[in-house]
Amino acid sequence: MKPMLVVVFFFLLVRTAAGEDMDLRARAEQIMNRALLASRLATPLNIRTEVSYSASGEDGIAKRGSYVRVRGTDGALREEFELGDYRMARIQDHGQFATHGHWVDIPYPVRKVMEFVPYLPIRFEPADVITGIDETKRNGQAAVCIQFVTVRGEDHNPGDVCVAKADGTVMEWHDRDHAFQALSYGNVQGALLPSHFVYGEGDKLAIDATVRWTMLDARPDEAFAAPEDWQHMHSCTTFAMPAPKSTPQPAAKGGVDAPVLTVEVRLHVRPDGTVSHAEVLKPVRGDLDAEALELVKTWTYQPGACEGTKQFFALDAEVRFQGR
Repeated sequence: MKPMLVVVFFFLLVRTAAGEDMDLRARAEQIMNRALLASRLATPLNIRTEVSYSASGEDGIAKRGSYVRVRGTDGALREEFELGDYRMARIQDHGQFATHGHWVDIPYPVRKVMEFVPYLPIRFEPADVITGIDETKRNGQAAVCIQFVTVRGEDHNPGDVCVAKADGTVMEWHDRDHAFQALSYGNVQGALLPSHFVYGEGDKLAIDATVRWTMLDARPDEAFAAPEDWQHMHSCTTFAMPAPKSTPQPAAKGGVDAPVLTVEVRLHVRPDGTVSHAEVLKPVRGDLDAEALELVKTWTYQPGACEGTKQFFALDAEVRFQGR
């Protein structure tokens, strides 16, 4: 097996340096554009979306959760989240915001469910090299599967995505330890959206979710009326994101030409400018992911503010490992 892997990686390095097959890439992007159109709502809707799911992870504890989302044609949005003992709700309506519960420290499984509701298919990035397209079958249905490798320096991450030939919907995709499978679809005003899906990240996380949609005859004004005991906010006319004060990167190894692996993280910055916690957005390698999280917890920022008042903020950042 080892010689075979060496040959494969050598081929990918040569292929990347020389440029990928652009006809193959154009076909892959055409397939994913069709998937995007198949699952895109054509117009804003007054709609209620209800998600029920189970989430389990490395701790072996399975939790039941729910996500209720009410949307108005004017952009108003109400969201309610539950997972085990966690509760949170928020409303956004014409520049006014209201929250109830711990909206800053949203559990990881809740955030992952939000990524898939409403669902949009993945898009290929410049770092994704298309290596093949096959016609096959998945669950008895004709499918087209695209194989790709995400190349970042010397890191080569193989993945694949399969779509149904009949309607262009995404059936499943895999990317390192991440896996998604749509077990069934529902028709929402012509848009095909997953009504039952499973998602996993190796031993870290497993989610099994079902989705139900209810079309509303009119804007549900009562859904967007926040109780007085909620925390009320409004859009900022003067707004400042946290600014880095001390954000050291890991020491470089191997010289200036050594390849760089980048770990993307999301930071939660307190009103005093320190980092309360962080999570990895795109895992790269277990040891580097863990090291990145420990490092960013030492970072400090000039606090962010709304109307001059310092507040909690979430922002994304990169930790770059050179020669690792």
